[in-house]
Amino acid sequence: METPHRIARVGAFFAIAVLLLPAALASDNGTLCTLAWDGLAVGVSTERNVVAMYGKGLFDPNGGDTGARYYTDRKHSMTLAFEFGVDKIITSVTASRGLHPPAGAGKDAAAKMVSRQLDALSHPYPVALGMTEAAAARTARVKAQGDDTWSYVAGGIGCDRSGLVELTFDKAGKLDRIALSIAPDE
Repeated sequence: METPHRIARVGAFFAIAVLLLPAALASDNGTLCTLAWDGLAVGVSTERNVVAMYGKGLFDPNGGDTGARYYTDRKHSMTLAFEFGVDKIITSVTASRGLHPPAGAGKDAAAKMVSRQLDALSHPYPVALGMTEAAAARTARVKAQGDDTWSYVAGGIGCDRSGLVELTFDKAGKLDRIALSIAPDE
């Protein structure tokens, strides 16, 4: 039987591991090599890690290769979706403003998607939903490409893996969607 002290030690270890994960994913030259959201790394972390962080959420068996999990905060101001591939590894993370359950999810989808943990965690990525195109360009150090979606490869030199970042803006020029995924083979 687990004692409260053992559970606390395991919980503290998990919290420290999550906080140190971005540093562990950096190359020798300091370049971030793997994209991560709240320490959940695309191409590295698994569905089990996502459920441990956010809870069960809403599972969609049709998302990704082996399913997807959807989450929202209590105010339904954002949706966070994780898609999984082979061995339940995260293949993409998408954060978008508003409530966006998967198609055909049913009337109780919003209630199933709520994760109190999503309310509690700080914003894990250098660009934030709702920021302007100019602010996103300064923060992400990318140039506007003339349309409402910018895509660029993060990582590169000194990294053994790269990720694809896609930023989508609404008609008012506010960041509406952030998508992190495994970069296609070059």
